[in-house]
Amino acid sequence: LEVARAGDYEFELRRWPREADAAIAAGLPEYRHADGVFPAGVALPVVQARLRIADFTQAHTVAPTDKAVTFSVQLGAGRTQLQTSFVDATGESLCGAYYVYVRRK
Repeated sequence: LEVARAGDYEFELRRWPREADAAIAAGLPEYRHADGVFPAGVALPVVQARLRIADFTQAHTVAPTDKAVTFSVQLGAGRTQLQTSFVDATGESLCGAYYVYVRRK
């Protein structure tokens, strides 16, 4: 990840895009569109979201109805690594966030 300007950033982690309006742990039905078919998405037992970027590491609890989890991070300019994960009750990583929306505050 290339941070163009140092500052405060907001990272919104989602499993589904905003327009799907679906909970992180929820499954979604198959979706047909002009370019083909998105297969059905299965429900996952997500209880926590984790974000790691630069020297920042944090986790937040995910409620069954949460559609996104937001982290506020102060970053310096330059290249860095971004890692996200959705985790189950045993601490096992189920998947990364499929959608990450970033906003400079």
